Amino acid sequence: MLFSVSPISIAGASPSLASGSVVQINIGGKAMPPRVELSPGYNPDPLEVGHRSLAAMLHWRNLGGAFRGRAAALNALKEWAEGDELAKVKVISGEGGIGKTALAARLASELRQNKWSAGMAAPLASAASYESGKSGTLLILDYPEQNIPLVTSFLQVLVEERGKQTFKKLRRFRVLLLSRDPLEAWLDRTGLEKTGLFDPTPLPWDNGPADAYDMFDALLAEANRVIGVSAPQVDQKIFRAWLDSGAAENRRPLYIAAAAVHHADHWKRTAGQSPTFGFRGREIMIALADREVQKLRDISESATVGLDPWALPLLSAYAAMSGGLVFEQLQAIHESDEPPAVLSAAELAPKLDNAGLWTRHKEKPGEPHRVPPPEPDVLAAALVVHVLRQYEKFSPPAEIMWQAINLATEEFPLANLERLMHDAETDLAMGEEGGGVPSVWLEGFVDRAIAAATPRARELLERLDTLSQRLPTRGFMRALIAARRFLADTEGDPAKKASFLNNLSNDLSAAGRNPEALAAVEEAVKIRRDLAAANPARYAPDLASSLNNLSNRLSAAGGNPEALAAVEEAVKVYRDLAAANPARYAPDLASSLGARGKILQTLDRLGAAAASFEEGAAQVRPIAAQNPDAPPARVLRALEADAAQTRQLIADKTAPDPA
Repeated sequence: MLFSVSPISIAGASPSLASGSVVQINIGGKAMPPRVELSPGYNPDPLEVGHRSLAAMLHWRNLGGAFRGRAAALNALKEWAEGDELAKVKVISGEGGIGKTALAARLASELRQNKWSAGMAAPLASAASYESGKSGTLLILDYPEQNIPLVTSFLQVLVEERGKQTFKKLRRFRVLLLSRDPLEAWLDRTGLEKTGLFDPTPLPWDNGPADAYDMFDALLAEANRVIGVSAPQVDQKIFRAWLDSGAAENRRPLYIAAAAVHHADHWKRTAGQSPTFGFRGREIMIALADREVQKLRDISESATVGLDPWALPLLSAYAAMSGGLVFEQLQAIHESDEPPAVLSAAELAPKLDNAGLWTRHKEKPGEPHRVPPPEPDVLAAALVVHVLRQYEKFSPPAEIMWQAINLATEEFPLANLERLMHDAETDLAMGEEGGGVPSVWLEGFVDRAIAAATPRARELLERLDTLSQRLPTRGFMRALIAARRFLADTEGDPAKKASFLNNLSNDLSAAGRNPEALAAVEEAVKIRRDLAAANPARYAPDLASSLNNLSNRLSAAGGNPEALAAVEEAVKVYRDLAAANPARYAPDLASSLGARGKILQTLDRLGAAAASFEEGAAQVRPIAAQNPDAPPARVLRALEADAAQTRQLIADKTAPDPA
């Protein structure tokens, strides 16, 4: 991988560094990475009155200055960005709709006014060049989970390069990860906790009830203007009751914006004759998505477009799942038997132009026309579920999902589908309704990929395996079990096969299929024991991890003596690893010592159990002291509590009978 800095060259001239530099990030091996412009942030132009898409009013680009209660968070980010350190990374984490992207866009906009090169660079390209600014460079990576290996490699090389003289020309280099996963997950993935690259300081998310109401009021005024209505203000007490109703999503800025848009739109539709405020946030989002689908149906049937009523809703769903559609992808849909002729109308591109869906990217004039994915993500999730349910009479949802993913031009398209299904089933609880549900569709998608038996299908299933931590396990467990069983049964590489088996064992255990879970992890241990014997430096950690899982499976089956033997072996492996690298492996050793203590408790060996807990605490205590909020500190607190409880049990058993 190449990570280099060079002055900009224009017509053979090399301007001074004050005019900027080019940061070349090259993971794919290209000698001349393409130049990528950083997206600046907010749309400076307000939406026109009568804009046909309610969803557009919810997009972070168009929310502008409506956000309230973010001053402290914004100031903290500016202080982080403008610090003296050469290279720093920060994670803003949280579920969709809390305002991560809008906050980052505002930061970028303000930094650009101070001679920074700052903006959205997601998804991170495997080979790209970014222009730096005189004051600094900020790369914002939105949803970095969609390409964990690439982002991890990028950050690891950033650590290596930051001390080199050429890199110091950048003045300041900042990376902001807008992730649904917490900082601890990124520290674990990258192994960079000790490098000082990540800033662990949490942001002050000061979004109290007064700020939330001010935000709602400002967004309602904007919605009234765009929709062309005069929906009345909502009383502050009524709004506060809605905010405190127990629906957690109601406090997220995206859902507050959706409530304002829904209030104005519903007021216009009903002429103020039915309740327009007070619905739960997820109900509002689903209702807005349903109206978006109906608008697309109306446009499809209009005289200027003249398509089947489901043509544009289906295209929008395709765009959501594939990340956007260009002309070549539309041609592929035309030539396919799935879905049937609803999309095969002649001269589709001009019709899409008339429909307003065939657009160019304003910030990338060289990009081809495309059907953009609907946004925001959570509304897109509701739209996809609505369309696939209604269209199921023509084509199975899993088949449409399969085609959409195979049409995608993005490097890791399955991340789009995963995110949509996650939002639909968790944030919107659409799996609890009647009709088809996302988890069942994903199971069908896995069956379709297995049946295809192509390298592309296998690549998608392996990607699903890596994305599984983001999927709601209860609903999607059957799909993950089917994918991992197929991958394990057909994998020729022993190390990868053992990894699939280890993960499969966890899935089967969570599904209550304990005998199958035990068999899977026993096979994984056997493979990894052979691998570790041949190459202990590479495979001993994997063996210890599988031994811990084996111990858990044996304990669940009632075989505590066998479970103790497995965890004893894991402790031995981790003890050797921690002796050589305590920063990396002492927390793992401590966790295994804690697991050993639990099994010893069940065998009524309380003294040995207490000693195991205490040894684990001693192993992890120096590392935990460095950050009281990090995972090692939580491990320490649990071990200390277990040790104290076990010592008390011993004292109670040995105390003389008061009688």
